[in-house]
Amino acid sequence: MLFATTVVGAAACTGSPDAGKVADTVATAGPSAARIGTPAPKTVAADGAPATVPPGGTPATVPPVVPPAAAGDTPESGAYGSELLTHLRTTAHGGHVTKIRVVSSYKVYKVTLETDLVRGNGSNTQAEELVRDRAGKLLTETAQWAEDHPALWVGGIEILDSDRDAIDFRLGAERDDRKPAADDYGATMLAALHTTAEGAHLQQVRLTLDHKGKYEVAIDTDLSSHLPGDYSTEAAQVFNSAARILLAAQNWMRDHPGFAVAALRVFDDERGLITIKVVD
Repeated sequence: MLFATTVVGAAACTGSPDAGKVADTVATAGPSAARIGTPAPKTVAADGAPATVPPGGTPATVPPVVPPAAAGDTPESGAYGSELLTHLRTTAHGGHVTKIRVVSSYKVYKVTLETDLVRGNGSNTQAEELVRDRAGKLLTETAQWAEDHPALWVGGIEILDSDRDAIDFRLGAERDDRKPAADDYGATMLAALHTTAEGAHLQQVRLTLDHKGKYEVAIDTDLSSHLPGDYSTEAAQVFNSAARILLAAQNWMRDHPGFAVAALRVFDDERGLITIKVVD
C-alpha cells in the first residue's frame, strides 16, 4: 500500500488422489504400553547422554517436545508462515497468535492463525466484542503483510480462538496484473491527501483487487484505536477525523478516475477499522 505437531499436506496440482488433503501427526513422549509387575531397568536420554534408571528409581528428565510455531504442507509454505509470525510478533496484538498454518490447495494458500483469544459462553458481550476486535486487527495485519509478500498466493485467512473455533475469516486479494499501476495510484493519492487537514495522520494507501474485479482502498493512519462501543469524546474525534479523510479520498478519486473502486476503508494505528464507505 506469527508432545510435537507436524502438518503434512499433499502436493497441490500433482494429480495425486491425496491432493488438497492435510494430515496432522501428533507425537507424544511416553511408554507405548503399561506392564503389570516389577519394571525392568530402562534407559532414557537426558541432555543427549544415555542414563540407566533402576526399578523404582527417578527417571532422568526428558525435555518436552515443543510444537512448531508455524507449519505448512511444503517447506516453502512453512517458511512463509514463520516469516508472517515474526512480523505479527511486532504488532499490537500479535502476541495472541500461538501458531500459524499455511496450507495449499492447487497453489492457492489458506493461512490459519491459532490464538489464545477466549470467547467465553456468549453471556459477556463486552468480552466477545473485545475478542472480535483483536481478531479483526490480526486479519488486517495478516492480509496487508500477504499483499506485501506475494511469493505465495493467499486466498483466505482464518482466525481461531483458544478452543480452535473460527472467530473471523477473510478472502485474500486476487492476483492483479495492474498492481504496479495500482501501487502508483495509491502513492499519488497518499501524497495528495497529505496536503489536506487530516493529512498528517495518513501512513499508507493500498489498492487491492477483490474477487469481483473491483478494487478496495485501504487507508492506514496513526489515529488511536477504540472499541466499536466506545462513545468517549476521544473516540468521537477519531471517527470524525476518519470521516474527513474518507471524504477527501472520495473527492480526489472523483477527480482522478482510473480504477473501479468498490469500497474505501480507514484503519487506526492497530489496523482496526474506523469507518468504511461502499461505493455505489
